[in-house]
Amino acid sequence: MTKAVFNSDGIPLGFYNEEIHGENIPADAIDISDEQWVDLLAGCGSRVWKNGEVVDIDPTFNAPTIADYENAIQNLVDSTAREKQFRDGVTLASYTASTKPNWAAEAQAFVAWRDNVWFYAYGELAKVQAGQRQQPSVEEFLAEIPPIEWPQA
Repeated sequence: MTKAVFNSDGIPLGFYNEEIHGENIPADAIDISDEQWVDLLAGCGSRVWKNGEVVDIDPTFNAPTIADYENAIQNLVDSTAREKQFRDGVTLASYTASTKPNWAAEAQAFVAWRDNVWFYAYGELAKVQAGQRQQPSVEEFLAEIPPIEWPQA
């Protein structure tokens, strides 16, 4: 029986054999079959360990970075402000104390929505980083964000 150690993404960090490594096998090594060991070696870079089995992955997939999510969310925030003919989110947010009631109402609704968007985004991205949820694509993540509800004119 072969033993293996994997990182949190299921990528093998090392393989061990009791006859060769004896007591030097790491405590977190798990048992895998010889067939699984061969599958992992043959698919180096395209197979990982997940839920107790070898699974194929797309080695060309580059997981989005936090900056990728932040840029996409900021673009969503700014494009939402542009729906109301404001230059960007910062400009719209500056109208919360406007003397024009409809502009102030739009700005207040926008600021509340924007704050909820960022609060949700950072909370969910923290779950991804902690391994508590699967990492979505940027497009999937943006689809989770509810649209703004503008005040009635």
